[in-house]
Amino acid sequence: SFQFPSPEWDTVTPEAKNLINQMLTINPAKRITAEQALKHPWICHRSTVASMMHRQETVECLRKFNARRKLKGAILTTMLVSRNFSGGCELQPSRPREACRGRGG
Repeated sequence: SFQFPSPEWDTVTPEAKNLINQMLTINPAKRITAEQALKHPWICHRSTVASMMHRQETVECLRKFNARRKLKGAILTTMLVSRNFSGGCELQPSRPREACRGRGG
């Protein structure tokens, strides 16, 4: 049986791996024929299987994108808050705290 190492083969369907294994059988008497290969589920139902795989990949990409978007939003918010406070009211001994109200202080 052929080995399918990660990560290269992680997105290949079990049906495709099954067909590959059958085609790579060393003994010609046990190897799948061309006619049998054309009737294999991976060939016959390829559009359905491929569609499901693409959906899974798309969902995974959307999850990663959403996580990056949230992180970017959090970073931008932190930068904005930091900028507002650093450029805003800084307490000084000569300036009473009440004078800072309404400016982020």
